[in-house]
Amino acid sequence: MESDRGKQYSLDQSMFERLVREDNCLSPAQLDVQRRMRPEISELIRQTIYPDHRHEEDSPEEGTKSKSNGWEVEMVCSLVRHLVRQGKYRSNDIAILTPYTGQLQKLRRHLSGTFEVVISDRDQEALERDGLHLEPVTLQGEFKAAKKVGLDKLLRVATVDNFQGEEAEVVIISLVRSNEQGKVGFLKTKNRINVLLSRAKQGMYIIGNAETAATVPMWNDVCEILQKRDSMGLKLPLSCPRHPEKAILVEEPEDFLRFAPEGGCDLTCDKLQAVCQHPCPKICSDPCGKCLVPVDDVPCYQARFPERIKCPRKVLKTVPDCGHNVEAFCGTDTSDPRFLCPTPCLEQLYCGHQCGGTCGTCFALDDADDEHELVARTIAHQPCGNICGRGFTTCSHMCTKRCHEGTECGVCQAPCEVKCGHTKCPKVCSDSCAPCAELCKWTCEHEGRCPLPCAAPCERLPCGERCNRQLSCGHQCPTVCGEICPGQEYCQICCKDDKREQEVDLLEFNTYGSVNLDTDPILILGCGHFFTRETMNLHIRLDKVYCGDQDGYFNGITYPSGDLEQPFPSCPKCRQPLRQYSVRRYGRVINMAILEQMTKRYISSSASKYTSMVSEVATIETGFRDSMDRFLRELLSPSASQKKMREDIEQRISSLRRTSDLQQPAQKLYEITVSQKKRISDNTSPITALYIGLDKRSHILAKLLKAQVDLVKTMEWFLILNNIKKPSATLGNLSVTIDWLTGLIKTSMPEAINNCSEAIREACEQSFWAFEIEGHTYLAGLVAIWRQLPPTPDSQKGLDQAFDDAKAGLQKSAQLCTEGKFRNIRTLKKMVEAAEKRLQEDSFYQAVTHEELGRVVETMTGEFTTQGHWYRCANDHPFAIGECGLPMEEALCPECGANFKGYHHQLVAGVKAEEWA
Repeated sequence: MESDRGKQYSLDQSMFERLVREDNCLSPAQLDVQRRMRPEISELIRQTIYPDHRHEEDSPEEGTKSKSNGWEVEMVCSLVRHLVRQGKYRSNDIAILTPYTGQLQKLRRHLSGTFEVVISDRDQEALERDGLHLEPVTLQGEFKAAKKVGLDKLLRVATVDNFQGEEAEVVIISLVRSNEQGKVGFLKTKNRINVLLSRAKQGMYIIGNAETAATVPMWNDVCEILQKRDSMGLKLPLSCPRHPEKAILVEEPEDFLRFAPEGGCDLTCDKLQAVCQHPCPKICSDPCGKCLVPVDDVPCYQARFPERIKCPRKVLKTVPDCGHNVEAFCGTDTSDPRFLCPTPCLEQLYCGHQCGGTCGTCFALDDADDEHELVARTIAHQPCGNICGRGFTTCSHMCTKRCHEGTECGVCQAPCEVKCGHTKCPKVCSDSCAPCAELCKWTCEHEGRCPLPCAAPCERLPCGERCNRQLSCGHQCPTVCGEICPGQEYCQICCKDDKREQEVDLLEFNTYGSVNLDTDPILILGCGHFFTRETMNLHIRLDKVYCGDQDGYFNGITYPSGDLEQPFPSCPKCRQPLRQYSVRRYGRVINMAILEQMTKRYISSSASKYTSMVSEVATIETGFRDSMDRFLRELLSPSASQKKMREDIEQRISSLRRTSDLQQPAQKLYEITVSQKKRISDNTSPITALYIGLDKRSHILAKLLKAQVDLVKTMEWFLILNNIKKPSATLGNLSVTIDWLTGLIKTSMPEAINNCSEAIREACEQSFWAFEIEGHTYLAGLVAIWRQLPPTPDSQKGLDQAFDDAKAGLQKSAQLCTEGKFRNIRTLKKMVEAAEKRLQEDSFYQAVTHEELGRVVETMTGEFTTQGHWYRCANDHPFAIGECGLPMEEALCPECGANFKGYHHQLVAGVKAEEWA
């Protein structure tokens, strides 16, 4: 123990030393003979092979004062690997000692990738005490193994103080300290030095700075002994077991790999093979393996068994089973049943992609008869590994998933492409964009400025004049008036020949150099391609949104009813979508298409969210039923159960309300556009034709689902109320709880009925007859519960009015079910009949199961997917049909029952294509 105060009490002496000093009758004797270690090692400690170096120690790491030396870590690790690779010693014969926990941590970290490093519990505690945390290590025996490994795979690393009483065949010591001040640290006491130097049995390596250590008298004696034996120096001598005459000296850690790879040397092996007696031609460090000496142009190990030699040359062979000619090795038997024909399978899979398998993997042979003739071939194509590549109908992106035939692509997760001169949408494609509300930048001296927001379809006329501004080269701009002037590389006079020879007039096939820009200027698209004004006008079909005179000049605006009969406007050459920021002239067409895409994405996304919400409502309803008995048992202290039920319901209601907020950006644009039009004109008649495409379907669905939640919640409260009204010895008097539940139902009833009535009204206005019927059944259920409660003078008038409304609604619903042709009429008719029975009887019936209701609402989302082609029926309801394009047979609108049919891909009157080419 190193303590000045401890020396006063002889704490620096062992118990044996104190016993000998105090008792004169005992005469000590020194052991002169020992057989545990080699004499060369024991001589170092009786009197009191050293790789010396001058690499300074590392600075202490943050949070610890323990010392370390990175160079010694690398040297120790290289030496351990060298000794183990030579085969004389295994890793469990070696121990690595160091006086510092900082060095212990680094040694463990570097060696753990090659060996199973073990440390003692005391060293582990010392590491944690010094703040040197590391991933868990393996502990064995007293050290507790973390995983099953052979004992010969373990490597012991320890501090000097915690290795007392132990020994190893070979000990490698890292002294760590190396500094100009000569500070030795822990290893300046004789006891520690004695322990350190007496742990090895056969070999010991001391790696450290001799000049620093020699400042301690005992270390100075050790250094002198080692110097006399020539066992200390700046280079460490190594020996190759196959070539002991080869002198190998290493000075740096990387020298082990350079001069003694794999524990050997860099000479030729020359070891004689056991069978053929050929000398091994490989490097000493490489394993000999099979004899590769050439014998008659083949390796020796093959020449001993000629019958096993296979010709390595490839030849053309015929596969008997399929008849394909394939290139195979000469010795390959193509008639062997195990041989698989490598010819690519050229068949087209059901998904439309070509099969990626081979003839041998896709076509298997059935059992053959006695004469070994082919009976049949079973086709088993490999799963398609191609990229789906189907285009989303809600945007211009392609599905990048692996082919998933039979399942839909889902919603697009690519970055949104919507961009204008003010900003770029940062969301993913499937999310609703925030339309730019800044003032449109399209302006020119002839037609003025577009008065609407940037994202709204423009309402100024396109200018047909050539831009009169000059380019940087001094020549007149070649584009249409109002467009952004390009660089001089687009100048008709200064441009390069390849641009001048480009075909820009797709009507008369004229090149850029031959067109008259004064009569037909060009338009430069965002992709870099450019075409004449007339070519782009016809390609974009500008006459669909503007009306013109006989001379081809536009003189008015048309208001299509929200539909474009063409795909998203794109470049005629590369098909890259046009963007309003790059070509302002077509802002009206482009913004119409963007708003239609926003509507489609909103419909698809909200339908997906709605489907998941349906399952949540089913879970809530099931939970109510399952927990009713438990609720009644706990009713004497009901606050926790009641609170939990209310929180569960309100949480889902909040998520349903957020559904209608998805389209608020488009609603905001609509309001800004209307406000701007009112400000600039007293005539507001065109306001209704802004074709923003606001979709009410998902908004109504959200309200209906909330009405269903309200009905489920109120119904369960009512059932609980009926149960606790019955006499029960276990529940006792619950009059307070009965009054609370009754008041709770009455308080929530007006809001629930009002929400349901709003959903019914909006569904009727939008001709969603199936939604209206569903709303009437929910309203009847709420009124039926209300009628079972004790009436009050204040609520009786509202109850009578609600009863009349529910009764009239059910009568209208029954008539719609009789005359209508929309989907789920049979199920809806059963719902109406059950609702009529509930409304008329004195007791409350649950005639329609939750499963039936769930099938209805889930079916109502099934028509809206991201696949297929989109259309609107005569009542302006959007829907999608299959991949083929236009309808081929008569069908009904799933929402209102309006007819739409197709014969040979022709649409009937009233049905409008959202997009088709």
